[in-house]
Amino acid sequence: MKSLLDTDFSDYYDQELYLPDYTPALVLKRRKDTELPIVKQIEVLSCAGFKTLNKGKFLSVFNILKLKHHKDPKWTHKLHVVTQDNSIVSVFDFIKSRRSTQEPVAEFHLNQSKKYDFFRYIQVGPNHFWIHVTKYKHKIFKNPPLPLKHITCINKPLFSIDFHMTDSGFVATGLSDAPLLKGTGIERYLTPVEAANLITFGLETNGNGNPVFSIV
Repeated sequence: MKSLLDTDFSDYYDQELYLPDYTPALVLKRRKDTELPIVKQIEVLSCAGFKTLNKGKFLSVFNILKLKHHKDPKWTHKLHVVTQDNSIVSVFDFIKSRRSTQEPVAEFHLNQSKKYDFFRYIQVGPNHFWIHVTKYKHKIFKNPPLPLKHITCINKPLFSIDFHMTDSGFVATGLSDAPLLKGTGIERYLTPVEAANLITFGLETNGNGNPVFSIV
């Protein structure tokens, strides 16, 4: 038997991800150490048509945020940007560190009161789940009261997208092709065998290439 996994963490269905030796070589690359930096995640999501937070050269992002929040004298301390090296810093600390104003950054949602209050869309093979994540629980919606009902990612049998509700609406803030399913509540809907079979089906039909999205 051949393992389908190239991973650096464990999940509840792993023991079922095996194929007979005579089947084609399929590999599910599910690694946290190779995930895209947040700036790149937001760039991919934006190009796919999702509404995202402000991104671009720091000076342009700074000017947009200043125009929007200029009445708050402490806005530079409260608002954050994420840099190319995946550092999340306040606008004030970015300026204080004398980083280049030409450096690409993305506005990052870091309201501490809402840090653990967001929606996550998870695709497992051809199946999908909307999950409301809070600090203490995960709630799965069968028919979520959200602007987006269904998202399909071609060439990715397993992925997730995070969304936050902000003053500017419902925005995509993160993309992962290595989401952890254990602990999300999906285990109540998919047995380990069912989850493994769905992922295997996704690998067999769509491969494991660059993400291409279809949004409904």
